Amino acid sequence: WGYNFAHTYLTFEFENSDFLSVSVEARKKVDQDYNPLLGFFNFYNLFYMIVDEKDITTLRTVVRDDPLYSYKLKLSQEEKNNLLNQVMQRANKTKSDTEFYNTVFSSCTTNVFDSVNSILDKENKIGFDWKILFPEDSAKIFYDKKMLDIDYAKFPTYEQLKQSSNIQQVARENRNLDSKEFSKIIHSQ
Repeated sequence: WGYNFAHTYLTFEFENSDFLSVSVEARKKVDQDYNPLLGFFNFYNLFYMIVDEKDITTLRTVVRDDPLYSYKLKLSQEEKNNLLNQVMQRANKTKSDTEFYNTVFSSCTTNVFDSVNSILDKENKIGFDWKILFPEDSAKIFYDKKMLDIDYAKFPTYEQLKQSSNIQQVARENRNLDSKEFSKIIHSQ
């Protein structure tokens, strides 16, 4: 669909080195393509897909041949736990209550930002930003707020960070590894 359209999802790491990804999706009918214009008009139901990280990463990087950028949020363990709990509660709610995907108000990216906002202190909450609507560079919001777990001296600009955060090639090269090894390599980049 062109520049700045992208898909945003969260990945959680557990103490045993398992990785779980949560992706907010527009439920499409069989053989139906996603159309962001239809997403404005309650055309798709919204659902949360909870999957192994390797599955969604190889879907995006190998099957769909999409670039994929990985950014780690700087959160305390309590905030990580709260975020996971909030996302799971939200996923359960969408399972029992019909909710529509909306390209502007309830998309993959707006739901991720809403979830992150729900666990932040009032002074750290993220306000509206156009990058949320065109999510290819939505991570710049976290970069600008110093919410990424990176060495900012090593990456003085977001563009430098983005260039080094593309994991598409690494994911393609390691797609035959088991899930734990795959995730370990992806997160060592």
